[in-house]
Amino acid sequence: MKQILLIIFLFSTPGWINAQKSFISIQPTKVDTLVQMNLSKTATEITLSVNVRNNTSDTLFLRWERNVVNMPKSWASRICDDNFCYPQMVYSNVDESLFLNEPWQILPRKSNKLQLHILPSGLPGVGKIELEIASVKQPNIVIGVATFNIEVIGMGTNYGSRKPLKVYPNPSGNYLTLSDAEGIERMSVYNMVGREVKTFQVEDNAVYDIGNLTDGIYLVGLFDKKGNLVKTIRVSKRPVRP
Repeated sequence: MKQILLIIFLFSTPGWINAQKSFISIQPTKVDTLVQMNLSKTATEITLSVNVRNNTSDTLFLRWERNVVNMPKSWASRICDDNFCYPQMVYSNVDESLFLNEPWQILPRKSNKLQLHILPSGLPGVGKIELEIASVKQPNIVIGVATFNIEVIGMGTNYGSRKPLKVYPNPSGNYLTLSDAEGIERMSVYNMVGREVKTFQVEDNAVYDIGNLTDGIYLVGLFDKKGNLVKTIRVSKRPVRP
């Protein structure tokens, strides 16, 4: 009985758990990416990847789990490993609730690629997704995490020799002004999870009131008369000092 208790104790100590974490290495562990894209092409996907290396002399059978920390509601994400490209509804390759059991296999001293696909669906915004990796035999012990921070902004339309579009002041207190309203029909303000919180019809020399918004970072989308996104500008709102 004492021997059994000793084995249980050894396999539950922090030292043993830390040893498990050395079974794999992830490169890079953090992916920060800013993507400028034509948001009118709503079917365009963003593909990001990390390499996971098996540092042991045994074949590893791994479970990954996609954890969406934050992401605009209109965005979609999915994972591809060496077995399949899974649909959006699948958050793990080993999931009893979906009757899914597809361990991700990495041979000794080899590396495999894990891909994250993002579909922004035509909306700018910021997202953070974590991929947690564990052994299939001990799925509750995370041995590696890859973090993806994604910011999507619109690609500006070419208006010839016109001056660059600017929204000012930036940082702003209560009001915004557009440097050149020519060709711009609408200004929309989005919070950092992609929700539209203000929209304005654009007029020459107009001032746009954002005083009732909480302080923080916002994305301002500028749209032409056809509804195409011309430019996205990051704006900081904070108190005006006396």
